[in-house]
Amino acid sequence: MELLHLNVPYAKNRLVGEYLAGDGSFFHYRDWKGSESRRRYRELMQRRFQREGLKNCIEKYMKQFSPFLPSAVEKNLEKLADPRSAVVIAGQQAGLLTGPLYTIHKILSVLALAREKERELGVPVVPVFWIAGEDHDIGEVNHVYYLDKGKLKKHIYRQKHPLDKQMVSKRPVEGEEIRRWYREWLKHFGETEHTKAVLAFLDGLTERVTTYTEFFAAIILRFFGKYGLLFIDSAYPELRRLEGEYFGRILDAGPRLADALADQQNLLQQMGYEKMIDTKADCLHLFYEQDGNRVLLYFDREKDAAFGERVKFSLEELRSVAEHHPEKLSNNVVTRPLMQEWLFPVLAFIGGPGEIAYWAELKKIFELFGMNMPPVVPRIQITLIERNIASDLEDLSLSLEKVLTQGVEEELEERINRLKDREFLGFVAEKREEIFRIYREVAGYALAKDKGLAEIVEKNSRIVLSQLDYLQSKAEQSMLRKHGELLGKYMRIENFLHPLGGFQERCWNVFYFINLYGFSLIDELMELPLDFSGRHHAVKL
Repeated sequence: MELLHLNVPYAKNRLVGEYLAGDGSFFHYRDWKGSESRRRYRELMQRRFQREGLKNCIEKYMKQFSPFLPSAVEKNLEKLADPRSAVVIAGQQAGLLTGPLYTIHKILSVLALAREKERELGVPVVPVFWIAGEDHDIGEVNHVYYLDKGKLKKHIYRQKHPLDKQMVSKRPVEGEEIRRWYREWLKHFGETEHTKAVLAFLDGLTERVTTYTEFFAAIILRFFGKYGLLFIDSAYPELRRLEGEYFGRILDAGPRLADALADQQNLLQQMGYEKMIDTKADCLHLFYEQDGNRVLLYFDREKDAAFGERVKFSLEELRSVAEHHPEKLSNNVVTRPLMQEWLFPVLAFIGGPGEIAYWAELKKIFELFGMNMPPVVPRIQITLIERNIASDLEDLSLSLEKVLTQGVEEELEERINRLKDREFLGFVAEKREEIFRIYREVAGYALAKDKGLAEIVEKNSRIVLSQLDYLQSKAEQSMLRKHGELLGKYMRIENFLHPLGGFQERCWNVFYFINLYGFSLIDELMELPLDFSGRHHAVKL
């Protein structure tokens, strides 16, 4: 592997760009380095956490996937219970086969930053991954991409009679169906020396897991357990029992939470920033599970009550639910960061561009509860470059930085123009004028004899010229076929390095690369000197 550091813009969002440049106006910490980390750690040590309960909860959850946890996991569980410890945390939905590559990049970031901060501060720092199993947007997690005739398409795992808003943690993956699904996907890329091992690995897991999050968690444990990663499903009932009192705090805040969000959003919009969290002014920012579906709750400010689709509660009834049946409640994008903050001693939160942007809208909410939001650290961005893609880039003399930010459309168009037969095109243009002149003479003569022929003359004119267009089009198609191998390199680069107009990490899945290079790929990525400089990491495989 060869690691390159590139100066590629981290995000198109203006606020994110300014934050990375050092403007932390909408955050409680201006950066995540040096003195700010020490200040954050001192603040954490003034607070109390359910450390032993949290340690036992995570251990119990993880042991579902392996009764004998890796020694590094056991060690970090003990660290978590240590009153001197802090955590570096990130989270993501449980995508099938781990979802887009940026999920893997988040985990690599968590592990790298936890190691870095432990050395820097000289205290135990634990890497934690929060699986957002309480989310219900199935369209974000039920697919991977493949190439079909040079175009990226979704390979979707479809379920029979699914509930509309069921938590992902309760979405089933059925053994035979899921095995058929990922086999069909892998066939698009051809069999390699690693394909049998990949299928054996996945088949072994699907014999024991039954839901999206279980499938996700089992893969993550196999990939990163040896490095001590701890993880927990946000929808795990044991965790919910630890969260009951924190749901109560959210309910006690009542409409003030929604008002704090609106105030911060208004401040940002007045300064010209785009609003990221789309919500109604009376949103409670909690879900209630009703008949297997999540129902978003809203305030009835006049009656001191809450309501949602087919449900209605007094706030007192909801407080009782939080105390006695917290598993019925779940967070949304606004309250999830609060829940993480109450549960974990968060030294740093790692997020992608979108998360950084919407966390800027949460500052007043954290202040409402007397807390600072943790330092928000941009996750590491990585692009994996296969050997044939690296060769194509060199053959075409393309700038990797430009490809990652703009794609190849401009260069492809220039190359096609250079390949066109200029002599032929000039000849066609000349003859077009000559034919058109002669036709005008004939048409003029015909119209002089009978003006009723005008419509026929117009139609016939289009037919005559269209034949030249057709001939020119066929000549260009012939040229494209003649140079198909060369032009195909451009499309291959576009599909793998700038798919659907963005970074590779937003489309491609890690198992595509494991099928090519084997499971050692994960360990090799872990050995790279990844950093948090804000530069883009390009890895030549």
